[in-house]
Amino acid sequence: MKPKSEELLREALELPPIERAVLVDRLITSLDKADDAIDAARPKETAAKAEGNSMTEHLNVSRERRFSAHHMLLGAARMALQDAESKKPGWFYAELTALTLSGLAVEAICNAVGERVITDWKDFENASPIAKLRLICDKLGVSFDSNREPWSTARWLAKFRNEIAHAKPELVKESYVWTREEYDRWQAKEPKSGVERKITLGNAKRIVKRITEIKDLLCLRVPADEASGLYSDEWSGSAELLRDA
Repeated sequence: MKPKSEELLREALELPPIERAVLVDRLITSLDKADDAIDAARPKETAAKAEGNSMTEHLNVSRERRFSAHHMLLGAARMALQDAESKKPGWFYAELTALTLSGLAVEAICNAVGERVITDWKDFENASPIAKLRLICDKLGVSFDSNREPWSTARWLAKFRNEIAHAKPELVKESYVWTREEYDRWQAKEPKSGVERKITLGNAKRIVKRITEIKDLLCLRVPADEASGLYSDEWSGSAELLRDA
């Protein structure tokens, strides 16, 4: 408190009880009117303190992360699958998103693992995703049987990805004998092309599950000293206070 405030406080304490009570009441009332001014002053005070600290304290910060795109792609595929399962508007496109991003994730998994365990991995960059998976499995001692899960699903997904990436026009023709009830139910639905019929919730769930299994299976076989950021996205860092000279 300032000297003048200390003096006023001493004088107030010497007043009779009734006068002190009246003074307290008036002071409290005056504070109610000053709330806005007090609140406005606080951010400025806080900002001034922060500015003062930033002027006197600096941190030497270093951070490191081995980025692998399969975490991002599988994460987005899972989010799309959740939207499809909850039947949010546009859920058909959410199913397509889950399938397509899972297909891209296979390639990203291969590249992330391959560059760490196979010498001159760049020589194999133009190989198909299935060929890359075979090569990596052989290197890591993982059994690859294209007729068994999760590898059979990976083969299905590779074909679907190619169909989407190189989609061709298709004249779709259908003919049915429908009851009136069936006609009322389905007549507003467009005839589906071959690739569209593969875009289902069941396929989206199956694909996301199996590609996640492949990621886990391969990443956990990579030697520990080379596995940073493969199984899960991670980074490290440090900070050191720089003191003023």
